[in-house]
Amino acid sequence: MKYRLFLFGLFFLINPYFWVFDVLPDFIGLLIMAKAIRSLTDVSPSMEAASNGLKKAAALSISQLGLTIPMMTLVNSDPTFNMVFSFCFNILRIIILIPTLHELFNGFVYFADRHAEKGHTVSTVKLKTVRTVMQIYIILHSLLSAFPEIVYFKVNDSGMTESVEEIYPLAPFRLGIMFLCACIVALLSLIFYVIICVYF
Repeated sequence: MKYRLFLFGLFFLINPYFWVFDVLPDFIGLLIMAKAIRSLTDVSPSMEAASNGLKKAAALSISQLGLTIPMMTLVNSDPTFNMVFSFCFNILRIIILIPTLHELFNGFVYFADRHAEKGHTVSTVKLKTVRTVMQIYIILHSLLSAFPEIVYFKVNDSGMTESVEEIYPLAPFRLGIMFLCACIVALLSLIFYVIICVYF
């Protein structure tokens, strides 16, 4: 396994992103991570499953970018689509990545046990701890990335008003909420990446 390549790919997943604005596109990092573990897929079924999961997550990321223009058209007519779009893709991201990470670290545990038979000690408990930390991070990262769009939840949709402020009273706070979430994600990302780098 190419550890440096794996960490480089992982770096693409830790930057804050909102809606479809991702400075470091996830699909690039996911494909890099899949390439990093490619040599292990023939030896471990878990690694093969993890590789397939990373590719599925990359396909989801690409489809999210591909729907940018159509979604921007819908958002202009009804901002609620912004919230639905963001939450749906982030929930799908969690659904794909959590079991993928489970398989990935099952593969790591498998190779750790093999090394143990050769006299090399690798803590499987530590591996499982890192796996849990990574899964929690992915969940928080995804939810916090989608959270600013909650401002487009319709509070008043009786059809009796034409005021956007009355329908979406939280909309003026979107940038502030986005900035706060970005800061939290950046802090979590820094802590998470340090933990991963220390292990690898």
